[in-house]
This record gives sequence, C-alpha cells and structure tokens, in this order.
Amino acid sequence: MSTEAYVVHVTREDGVWLGEVVAREGIQTYARTFSGLKREMDEAIRVMDDLDDDQEVSVSWAFDNVEEAFIDANDIGARRKQLDTEVSALARRAAEMAAVLQAKGYSVRDISGALEMSPGRVSQILTAPKGPQAAKGPQAAKRAS
Repeated sequence: MSTEAYVVHVTREDGVWLGEVVAREGIQTYARTFSGLKREMDEAIRVMDDLDDDQEVSVSWAFDNVEEAFIDANDIGARRKQLDTEVSALARRAAEMAAVLQAKGYSVRDISGALEMSPGRVSQILTAPKGPQAAKGPQAAKRAS
C-alpha cells in the first residue's frame, strides 16, 4: 500500500478554514473548524484522485493568515502523531523480542533488563492473549471465554 503525499494551502477568513491542494487543480474545500477541514480535505483528495479508502494519505499544511501559535500547535500535534506511531511499532517489536528471548530460555529478569522495562511488564506481555482475540482488546477476550 503506497502513501500519497499532498501539500495543502490553508487560510482562515472570517472564522472559516479554507484549504486547497497545491499543484492539484480542483481539490479545495472549507469547514468551520480545522478538524473539520482535515476530514473534508481527506475526503476531497480521495474523491478527486480516486484513492481507495484504506490508502494512506499524507498531508502537509502550509498556513497563510493563521497565527503562529496555531501553526506551532499543529506542528506539535503532527510530531505527537509520529511519536505515537513509533511507540506502537516499538511496543510490537518489544513483545516479539520478549517471546523470542523467552523461547531461547532467557529469564523474565534478563529480558526486562535488555528491553528496559520492569519484570512485571515483561510478564504481562508474555502472558497476553495472542491472535485475533488480542487484537480486539481485553473485553473481547473476556466475552469469548
């Protein structure tokens, strides 16, 4: 699955957010809130470029007539989103590695030292449900039993 990248020029006039994709004629929309503009812009891009619903769309926001504090806040939000993605990937990799090390005979304490987490957390990871029920969360696992 490929990621399409777009730059959106954003302005705010009379309390309304306006967005237009740079270098792509016809992809523009507006909304009362920035969150709404993000949703509307995602939909407009998907429709105009005939993208699948599951295809990832990467948007960079180029602001004009918007306060610097808001632009800074948006940059912080983008960085938080990036870090959340990285944390999720690290958590999956740590769980995989804990299982590999356990299968090779390492103790929970050795694994916790290598992964820089408490032995209790390593035990939780190693005893967590695996497979489809785990992906649905703890409530689904309880209902299934």
